[in-house]
Order: sequence, then C-alpha cells, then structure tokens
Amino acid sequence: MLNRKSPQLALAVTVTALAIMLAGGAAIASNAGFKINMPIHPFPGGPTTAVGDNWISLPNFNPYVTVGGLCSQVGLASGIAKATVTTVNPVNGVADSQQCGTAGAAAANLIPGRAYRIRQPAAVTPPPFSIIIVGSHNPALNIHLEDLVGSGPVGSNWISIPYHTTAVTFQDFCNSSGLTQTALVKASLTQIDPVTGTPNNQLCGTAGAAGANLVLGRAMRVHEPNGPKDFIPAHY
Repeated sequence: MLNRKSPQLALAVTVTALAIMLAGGAAIASNAGFKINMPIHPFPGGPTTAVGDNWISLPNFNPYVTVGGLCSQVGLASGIAKATVTTVNPVNGVADSQQCGTAGAAAANLIPGRAYRIRQPAAVTPPPFSIIIVGSHNPALNIHLEDLVGSGPVGSNWISIPYHTTAVTFQDFCNSSGLTQTALVKASLTQIDPVTGTPNNQLCGTAGAAGANLVLGRAMRVHEPNGPKDFIPAHY
C-alpha cells in the first residue's frame, strides 16, 4: 500500500507485487500493478462549468485499449444518458470527445501517458461515485510536451501522473520533470477539482507550487514555454 504524507491524497490505491494480467493474457512482468478506487463526480451539464470534469490519470499499461473499453469495463453510462470521455491533442489543441456506447468510442484508441476527462451525466440514477481502474506502469515511456503557443490550447499537455510518483507537491513535479522555473516565463501546472470545478494553477519555481500538494489519480495539465520537451516521470 502506498503511504503518502499528503492529506489530499484520499484515493485508495493498492499496489500489488504481482503483475496485473491485461487483456489477451499478456502480463507486465517485474512491474508493480495498481488497483485504484477513483472518485467520480457527476457532471451537471452546462457549457461554462468545470464541475464534474474528472481529469484522470490512467496507468500506461491497462486493459481498456479504447475509450469504449474504458467505458464498458469501469461502468460509465452508455444508455440514453451517456458519459463523455475527452482527450486533448497538444499539437493542434483539438479536443477529441467520444460518447460511451458509440462506434466512435469503440474505435478511439487510448494513448499511453495521455490524460482523459470523464463527464458522467448526473441524470444517471444512481450515478457512480467511484470507478475501479487497474493497470501497471511503463517505466520506459517518455512523456512528450509540446511548446505552449500563446495561452493555449496548442501546447496544453494533459498528461497522466504515475500512481507511484515520487512527487508530493507541484514543485516536486517541476523539479523531477525538468520543467522551466528559472526564467521570467515559467512552466505552469494545473489540476482541476471536479467537485467544485476550481483549477489549482501553480507556476514552477514559486512558493505556491512548493505548497500545493498533488492529488493522486488526478491528471495534470502542463504548459511548458520552452518546449518541446521529453521526460520520464520519476516514481518509486
């Protein structure tokens, strides 16, 4: 069991010594597996709210393969009221949104290292308040950050954070990932609270970043002004 000293890390994360068996019988050898109880806040609807924007980190190796696989295996809504799963391409800033239970979701492959936003409609009765995510880490996977252009969305890099990251604070992540923090224009990091819709925005190299704890399981948006940049996330 991971033991982290942050009160914000309220996620129940089980780390097994055995590899998790993935779809098709393949195993991830000599690598820790994860089983995560991930809170999901219902999306009430509306074009201007971020309430219910559950930006989640997925393990690099997972059994879902496609957006549709994620929907069906974790139990997202696919009936009359459908959950929506979105990822953002940082190269062009275009958001790819797929509704669960559709052919588009079944054909949309998950991208390792990329973050995904789940909007589970509040109209579903009863709405799931958590989902179980399983998978394991790929320690060789590079995370590629596109250069920020203007204020985004080109260069809005929504990335998954390893569940066994060594970073406790935003600043820890800045340091371990080699993000810009000494220049006048600094890298910025964002995590969104899906309950309130409030973003936690912090600049690398500041007291705010040093005092802001990561929330385990939440994805991170990185704006890197000196990209493109590649790094391998630090982990235990």
